[in-house]
Amino acid sequence: KPYDGTALDAPYMLELYELARIHKLIVMMHPLYDFRDTVEKILKQYPDVTFLFHEIDRIGGREGPQSDRENIEWVARILKEYDNAYLSLGNKLPIYGFKKEHAGKIIPKEEVLRRRGNNSMPV
Repeated sequence: KPYDGTALDAPYMLELYELARIHKLIVMMHPLYDFRDTVEKILKQYPDVTFLFHEIDRIGGREGPQSDRENIEWVARILKEYDNAYLSLGNKLPIYGFKKEHAGKIIPKEEVLRRRGNNSMPV
C-alpha cells in the first residue's frame, strides 16, 4: 500500500488508476504479499492500466528463503495471468540484456518468465 497508509483500493487510489487509464500512464507499486487479494482485484478491475511491480518484497517483514519463495511464486503467477502486470528488474534479479550480444534484442514477456537465474528466481 502507499507509504501514507492509504489502501490500494481506496476511492482516492481508484481515481488515480482511472487517470492512469485515461492518460495511458504506468502505475508502479511494490507487490506486497500481504495485500495480494487487493492487488489482484485491482489488476482485474483495470485491465487497460499497466502496473509495474518494483522489486519483490518480503512477506510481513519476515526473513528467510520460505518467505521469499512464497512471494516470488505469487509474483510469477501474477505476471503469467495478467497481461497488464510487469516487473522491474532490480539488483536482486539476474538481468538479461547487460551483455553486448543482447544489444538490440527484445525479449517477449513469456520468454522472460520462462528463464531462470542461478538463484531460481523467475527472470
